[in-house]
Amino acid sequence: IKNVAMGLSVGFVFLNTEYNSSFFGVLFQGNLFIMLGAMTSTPDKLDDRTIFYRHHDSNFYPALSYIIGQSLALVPQMLLDVLLFGVFVYWMVGFVHTAAGFLIYLALFFSFNFAMGQLFGVLAAAAPNKSVVMAGGAFILLLNTLFCGYIVAPTVIPPYWIWIYWTIPL
Repeated sequence: IKNVAMGLSVGFVFLNTEYNSSFFGVLFQGNLFIMLGAMTSTPDKLDDRTIFYRHHDSNFYPALSYIIGQSLALVPQMLLDVLLFGVFVYWMVGFVHTAAGFLIYLALFFSFNFAMGQLFGVLAAAAPNKSVVMAGGAFILLLNTLFCGYIVAPTVIPPYWIWIYWTIPL
């Protein structure tokens, strides 16, 4: 329901737009929505860490198997999230009306969703408690928002900070 509601709201805000800046705005809002979703799921990953430690100490399975399993288990949910959100946004905004363009759009949204899930998963693995996870997530969200090139243009970013612009996935 959340993905459909957000897809419809973003779609109606940018309904049949013709301005390039609006297309970037759609992509920015979509990716920001994905990042916020990944950030809110991070505390649950922190709760799962105690279960992993118990299983790992009992030699139940190695860490790599756990990471691969956790990553692959989230793929169906990510696909559903991207489809429910992306279908409304893509066709309501008026992106290129081709199957190839639509599939590339969905693939990019899925890969960004997967990358953000893994980034916040690393944060959950490294942080000692939920407060640090949420503060670190907010900091990552702030860096992505500021240095993605939509809020602050790349030409305005000082040369000594431009490396952040090139490392931000957004």
